Amino acid sequence: MDLTPEQQRIIHEREVKFEAFLESRFSALKNFAEDLGFDNPHEILLEAEKFLHPISEYLKDQEIDDEDRNWITTIIGYFIGELFAQKYNGAWLIEKNGTSSKFGRYIIGQMSDQGRQIHGTVDSFEIARTYLLEPINRDLEKIVLKERDQLYVSE
Repeated sequence: MDLTPEQQRIIHEREVKFEAFLESRFSALKNFAEDLGFDNPHEILLEAEKFLHPISEYLKDQEIDDEDRNWITTIIGYFIGELFAQKYNGAWLIEKNGTSSKFGRYIIGQMSDQGRQIHGTVDSFEIARTYLLEPINRDLEKIVLKERDQLYVSE
């Protein structure tokens, strides 16, 4: 299906910013891990899964005020994206399907599990937004598991 001129403009804008987006996630995640006092914070870029539980515990009872919501949503979106990209050998992409609810967003796609291709995609920033809107006692691990299960449902 062909994209409308407006959709083409959106994709072009996202493509222009894509490299900067990819680069910024490294320092943002490393700085976040350092701020939380984790040992070997650089490992979040290589082994995100081992940081899932401690980040979930840290954020579980945090009050997220409106002033910090965009910043923390971005960081958690980066984190969830890296988690899925690493675990399922995926890649950050721009959703270019004009009929998709994820159109124009940075997503994780091209994933596989033990050599089997996974056809679903992950919108890590939407997951982060939903997660951070949950009341105190939120559980990032539970949300990640739910999203993982949805990948297999969408096949």
